Amino acid sequence: MNNNLKDMPYLNWLEVEKFAKYICSGVNDNADIKCGENIWLLLEEFQLTRYQNEIELNRILVRAIAVCHFVNDCSYVICDEDYENSCESWADEAGVDKFRIAQFMGVKFMPNDSCDSEELFENAISELLTSDRNLIISKIRDKYHSDADIMTFLGGFYDPSSEDNIDQEDIDMDPVHIPSETLRFFEWISDGMPELK
Repeated sequence: MNNNLKDMPYLNWLEVEKFAKYICSGVNDNADIKCGENIWLLLEEFQLTRYQNEIELNRILVRAIAVCHFVNDCSYVICDEDYENSCESWADEAGVDKFRIAQFMGVKFMPNDSCDSEELFENAISELLTSDRNLIISKIRDKYHSDADIMTFLGGFYDPSSEDNIDQEDIDMDPVHIPSETLRFFEWISDGMPELK
């Protein structure tokens, strides 16, 4: 690993948790926050929470929002808990600086006749969240190769060891003994954890 990278500051979970509690405000608050923390610590392992300047810090704040958005999708699948996807209010809650995001996006963030600066900001946040979601899923898959391990990591109320390491074949043979929300969550993971809202 690059020694310079190790010396760079990073956004730790305690800082993220302050606004994560606002964004991840479903019925499953404690499990949601724990899931978010697990994902954030994984990103820390891959050095994806570090920054050199204010522009990069704001980019990392958007990455933290992406983690929260991903956690909301997990909760939506497990608990059928609906939520409002509100990128702009989430960015406000996280303290994202619009000017720094504009700097990060560069020429893509130039207002024109069809888009004002507010629309551009929302589009930029949306684009960055999609990019970060793909990154999050990629890093989860890099570390946890099986869908059952991913489910356990995400806190899907399912521990494969408690079921003698049930795999997809076992689920197909006897789906009755597995709670429907667990099966739904497992299928969502197997489908690639697509964005729901």
